[in-house]
Amino acid sequence: MLRLFLRLYLFLMLPATAAFVLFMYVTDEVMAHLHAEEQRARAGVAFDRAERVITDRRVPDWQGRLQEIEKTFRVEHRIVPMREALDDFFMSASEKERLRAGDIAFRDRPGGGNVYVRRLNGTDDALRIEWVGTYEYLLVYYAIILTFVTANNNKVLRIQPPLVLSSGEAHRFVEAFTAVCKDMSTFQL
Repeated sequence: MLRLFLRLYLFLMLPATAAFVLFMYVTDEVMAHLHAEEQRARAGVAFDRAERVITDRRVPDWQGRLQEIEKTFRVEHRIVPMREALDDFFMSASEKERLRAGDIAFRDRPGGGNVYVRRLNGTDDALRIEWVGTYEYLLVYYAIILTFVTANNNKVLRIQPPLVLSSGEAHRFVEAFTAVCKDMSTFQL
């Protein structure tokens, strides 16, 4: 009986699990690259804002201003040496070339979320921005609020929040859902 179980597991369950994991990985990669240039443009605004704050010598407390930006836009800024940014295991070779050229490079982060890196002008350092809000689809997926069309009418949307929902979570869901609907309204087949 144990032999039968092991055979079934090895020939049925293990390949099915591997196929599912591979499918999820490919889906994540496709979604990340689907709107890559649009995301880079959004990140470019954040980099410009952060660089203005960092390089403005009239303001002595630029770290405090950067923290306020982090709270407001749900991002995390970190200045890292260029060598460390280029040695990052989770950044592809093509993205490292972008970084060397001074463009915005995307760094994959296991577990989700977007991380962008760009060389600071006139230095050997890079600014790393870890984004929480750039990719709105992630917020919708991880908000644990089920959203789908009803079975009998595809123009009716059913939203099922959990039993306990804070106003912050509801606000983030509405923001993400609005962005996704806006993005999908421009989608053409």
